[in-house]
Amino acid sequence: MGMGFVMIKWKFELLTVLFICFSSITVASFSGESITLTPTPAYVLHGHVLELTCKSNRTKGFYEFFYMKSEQKISLGRGGGSFQSCLNETDTGTTIDCDFGNNSWKFTLLISNPEHNQTIFCKDDRNTSVNSTIFVAVPVTSVTLAPTSINVTAGQQMYINCTTSYCYPPANITWYMSSTNFTNQFTLTKNTSNGLVRTLSALSINASKSDNGKRVYCTASNISGRRVNSTVNMLTVLYKPEVIPLTGFLSPYRVIEGQTAALKCALIDANPYTSIIWRWSRTYRPEYVLYSGPNYTIPNIQRNMSGTYNCTASNSVGTSEAGITTVDVLYKPKIADTTSTTVNESDRTILSREIVSNPLSNVSWYNGSKLLDYQVSVAAATLTIEKAMCTDTRNFTLIAGNTVERNVSALVELIVHCKPRSYSGNITLGVTDTSGIDFTTTVIAYPEPRYELRYENGTTSNKMMGSITRNDVNNFTIRFNQTAVKQDDFGIYRLLVSNPFGETVVVLTVIPQRKPNMPERVEIVCEVMRARVQWRSSFDGGDPQSFTVIVLNGQQRESRSDNISDKGENVIHLTFVQNLQPSTTYVFYVTAQNRHGLSSSEKVSCTTLEENKERNFDKNNPMRTNEDASHYTTLAEQDVTVERNVYEILTQKEGTNQYEACLMKESQETNSQMYESLQKTEISDKRNISDKHMIAKYTKDLSNIYANQSAAENSSEYINLSFSK
Repeated sequence: MGMGFVMIKWKFELLTVLFICFSSITVASFSGESITLTPTPAYVLHGHVLELTCKSNRTKGFYEFFYMKSEQKISLGRGGGSFQSCLNETDTGTTIDCDFGNNSWKFTLLISNPEHNQTIFCKDDRNTSVNSTIFVAVPVTSVTLAPTSINVTAGQQMYINCTTSYCYPPANITWYMSSTNFTNQFTLTKNTSNGLVRTLSALSINASKSDNGKRVYCTASNISGRRVNSTVNMLTVLYKPEVIPLTGFLSPYRVIEGQTAALKCALIDANPYTSIIWRWSRTYRPEYVLYSGPNYTIPNIQRNMSGTYNCTASNSVGTSEAGITTVDVLYKPKIADTTSTTVNESDRTILSREIVSNPLSNVSWYNGSKLLDYQVSVAAATLTIEKAMCTDTRNFTLIAGNTVERNVSALVELIVHCKPRSYSGNITLGVTDTSGIDFTTTVIAYPEPRYELRYENGTTSNKMMGSITRNDVNNFTIRFNQTAVKQDDFGIYRLLVSNPFGETVVVLTVIPQRKPNMPERVEIVCEVMRARVQWRSSFDGGDPQSFTVIVLNGQQRESRSDNISDKGENVIHLTFVQNLQPSTTYVFYVTAQNRHGLSSSEKVSCTTLEENKERNFDKNNPMRTNEDASHYTTLAEQDVTVERNVYEILTQKEGTNQYEACLMKESQETNSQMYESLQKTEISDKRNISDKHMIAKYTKDLSNIYANQSAAENSSEYINLSFSK
């Protein structure tokens, strides 16, 4: 029995839930019997008939509809019993209808004039009853939207109200903005009068620019399938202007210094769109009114005007966010002007110059026409010299360029402290009694050197008058002259040249003028009908010399060239002998002559090639031939100018590559020491020699040794000569 009771109770609760879901009340009775009244609660429109249905699954007993009034039961109709009859009560305005089925009985009560809030009961003979309360519905007839003009500033909050007419049940209000339902943003207030309810809904709007122009309205409904609409009002959202810069927005607005900049700003949107006030200002000084208008023109713009500019627009609502224009003023490079850089020899040196430009400049460093370094997009140009040399004293050329101007140049001066150096470590000077002594030597040094001419014994020579001339920052010419020459003026002198960084010595040998030394290193290269002749000049004996090429054939017939000018001591000379016979052996030699006599070189024989026979050049070294290993073979018949004497370069003011030439002197210390030793041993009694010819003899030996000290062979312009048979 306990289990059965539990099952009955569960079924009863389940039925109760189900009937409630269908607007009915079901009450369980004995043995699973139940009674149901629908609808509950009972809604009916005012003036309409209400129909209530009482149903039981027990097919016996008596059933009655009634309501309570002043604690008295007022019957509205009854039915059932063994006769299965229906009984209507009089004067109640109700009618009962009975349906006695085999499985259930159903009793329907029609109330022609239902009363609001009246509770109707349905009870069987076991006092099991259900009830339903009547609610007479009064439809909502109107809903009013206020205010009628909806103006709101973007970002501000505004309330819009919708109020219904009195009705019952209370009406539900739904809000719409255009087609979007946003009822979840409202609040409700209800007022009751005579059992009817008026509903007030307040909608909170925080409007944005995008809400401008949308339609706002509300609807009200308290009966399914029926609703009323409010008037539709347009939402006007007021908002401040929005602007956009038309220049310098996505990238900087670039303008060249001195030109006119045109900055433009445009109005994207605003409400109201009228009475717009424009304002331009600098970002870092927003309080200062550069210009009033959408377009701002800056004539003759300067580099200090680069930066950001703000344009704003204002209306009655407010001022727009700033439209920012970035202005980039481009200007040509300017190389900072600074003093020269002074360093010591062998120092690691960095030359630097600030480059002021926009955009950044590409720079090139030059030594004359030689490119030393190239740097891209720099604000400072630097040139590194790992080990400064004396000849680095110069003006380097720095060229900077950008998109505004390509070639802006400046000279960057470097001064290197260095000891004196002279290429002419030994000078032989031939003079006469009347010619006087006049010689010069050029040295490089910084700062300006001091000099002193000394005799061989170390005492100072005061007979020769000395002077020094500055040719360049670190290039000087020292000159000595003496008008008359006496016997004791011949000999060896030492010119001591010094500054705080070191010293150098130039040995001067003064001898009587004589005939030249013989030409040396004569080399002949025979071709088919001509021969190339080259030789190296020697000391000219103190008097200008010239050269003659002499050619002997097999019959000892002699051909002689015109005089060939001397191009300097120890200089390679080159000429061509024309109109020779093929397959013939010739003897060549060169003479050097001046006013005091003539000297001849050694004789060199050479056989011309067979006619129509080409020379066979070494494939791996076209500079040489199989028959003659001479590097002069390739000079051919070109009109070229060969390198001049290094000493000549050194003596020119514009010469800048003198350092290497001077270093050659230092590399000859071994030969110099030999030379000085010979001087000391062979001329110790020079002052006792009265015969000028004897002096000339030993000085000739000295000059020959000096000539052998040359470390380089320099070539000369060559001359084409024609010889008759």
